[in-house]
Amino acid sequence: MGLCDHPGCDTYATTYFQNYKIGGANYDTNGVYGVATKALDMPTNASGRYGGDANSKVETEKDVWTLSGGKSVIDATFNNTGGIVDITLSGFIATDQSTGLAWNAAIDKITVTNMSISGNSFSARRYQTTLNGTSVSLTGKSASHGSQGKFFCYDRTFIYP
Repeated sequence: MGLCDHPGCDTYATTYFQNYKIGGANYDTNGVYGVATKALDMPTNASGRYGGDANSKVETEKDVWTLSGGKSVIDATFNNTGGIVDITLSGFIATDQSTGLAWNAAIDKITVTNMSISGNSFSARRYQTTLNGTSVSLTGKSASHGSQGKFFCYDRTFIYP
């Protein structure tokens, strides 16, 4: 998950980690919430590169790491039918949640390509996780995964809310 570092964006969007239970089972989630761009204010013929903070959480059968202090690079190409977003998250500091110590995580980069833009959101059915350039599967063959996001802060007048 990445967060834009454009001036003013951090005033209107922030990241979070959350743990919750359903039927006795523990679940973790993370994300971004804030003031979203209105779908009508999305550009229809433009491209841009955004950069900012990146945080995530990685859970395997044996370990759980919080990935913080990373950087995101987000390339977006907007057109009349929506557009495409490519995201790279890397440079994390990994913290082992059982010990609280910095440790080597199972991944060092998350890449999501060809995310489809629809309205003020973007999504993809697949992402790639790597460690030192080698693909690492965190979900196994029986699990599904995907990625989704939303645009924050921008309006057609270039005035932040």
